[in-house]
Amino acid sequence: MSYHHDHALHNINTDEDTPNLYEGLVDTSEMMVEHIISDLKKKNVRMTPQRKAILTFMVDSHHHPTVEEIHKEMLKLYPNMSLATVYNNLNFFVEEGIIHEMKFSGITSRYDFMGHKHFHIICKECGKISDFVYSDLSFIKEPAQRQTGYEVLQTRLELYGICPECQAKRRRQKEVDEFKLDQ
Repeated sequence: MSYHHDHALHNINTDEDTPNLYEGLVDTSEMMVEHIISDLKKKNVRMTPQRKAILTFMVDSHHHPTVEEIHKEMLKLYPNMSLATVYNNLNFFVEEGIIHEMKFSGITSRYDFMGHKHFHIICKECGKISDFVYSDLSFIKEPAQRQTGYEVLQTRLELYGICPECQAKRRRQKEVDEFKLDQ
């Protein structure tokens, strides 16, 4: 099941045949949360206030938080919530296909709401992760199938670069260095 949401960028496994179940149906994050809860209740899943709070946070999140960042935010609402509760609920949402656990080499796991098909670009300097949407990966899928004989079921794409903020820092540092040389 794929839940679609309007935030801009992620590194996810995409299944090109997964329908957007809520396209045109959900226009706010609150409505998205209610639709997901409704779907889970149909599966007889118990929705605790803590689980709903974690789900709401993830639907509203645009920055691919770590479990520790999610826990820190949840403590503002539920001061006694344990880190284990956050882990357990995230694992549940991952198993349900609602949230994706992103494991990048050398970076701790981050979590992403599976609101829409998207990919990620990661800054090599500060580690910031941004989402971008690109729907047609057939230019990779078709040659891979032809060359290997595999049936490609999903694609995963990560791009690495330097974010605009780090580029600006580099430019400023270069200007400072050039100024020092001129002195």
